[in-house]
Amino acid sequence: MLFNKNNNGSEELHALTGVFQAGAKFSAVRPELLQAGHEVSAIVGKEVIAAAQEIYDADNAADAELEFVDAVRRPVAYLAVLMFSKANTVVHGEQGRKMKTDENEKTPFAWMLDRDDRELRERYYGALDALLLYLKENKPDLYAGMSSRAKLDGSIVRDLADLEAVYPVEHSYYMLYRLTPMFLEMQDTRLRAIIGEDNLSALLAGESAISASMISNSRKFVILTGLSTAVRRWGIDIFPLAIARRFAPSYQGNQESRAATLNEIDWFLNQLLADIDETKKALLDEVNGSDGVPAVKLIPDNDPRNKYFTV
Repeated sequence: MLFNKNNNGSEELHALTGVFQAGAKFSAVRPELLQAGHEVSAIVGKEVIAAAQEIYDADNAADAELEFVDAVRRPVAYLAVLMFSKANTVVHGEQGRKMKTDENEKTPFAWMLDRDDRELRERYYGALDALLLYLKENKPDLYAGMSSRAKLDGSIVRDLADLEAVYPVEHSYYMLYRLTPMFLEMQDTRLRAIIGEDNLSALLAGESAISASMISNSRKFVILTGLSTAVRRWGIDIFPLAIARRFAPSYQGNQESRAATLNEIDWFLNQLLADIDETKKALLDEVNGSDGVPAVKLIPDNDPRNKYFTV
């Protein structure tokens, strides 16, 4: 475990997060730390966790190495504190659950708890982004070996720049890796049906015969369909708040505001679908080619001055 060296686990959590009480019992949060460690490991890989553990257990580690350890521990700490806070709003005793009370402090309202949960989750997302960027810049071997990063090799969305050229995600590497499985699904199902197996294979191989417009439109199609599917399938809670608010400007990250944003989300998704349809048409036009015959407009403009129609 990356915490509680010399039995100072609570102090370590306080130093990393600034919100966990240094005097609290470490044993109370230990289960959440184990679970959070598994979740972070699924994103960055077991090798990253193992490398940090080796340094953490060693004596007299260099400052640069300790910086790496803290970069790994910080997202684990924030997620664990979030889990711990949610589970400890009430006391679990022999006679069931009871609300915690204190003579000097009042119990917060539900919306306060919701917003605090969202703030802790925002810190978790930020810590994940910082860790992924640290690995890319300082631990290239560990970064290259991440299973989530390896999935990018099979995607036409190869890096953060490709994603942000179509849809800004606040420079979030976490969002790139979170959405990559969705991009791969859209690529292997919907895009393949539009451009065909040969074009998709050539596009992934980087063959020069594939035009720049097909590359950019294919990437745009995969990203937009992936985003719209992710919002419908997963909801907006998995997005950092700055991105979630693009789907619903009134969204504040707490449960009370979710119902009020459904119409906004539907409106935003309809805008995405319009872009998707336009991009799909451009891809089909390029795939089908042109024989030099100008396109015939079968349906005329709906102008009230027109008293006729053509067939």
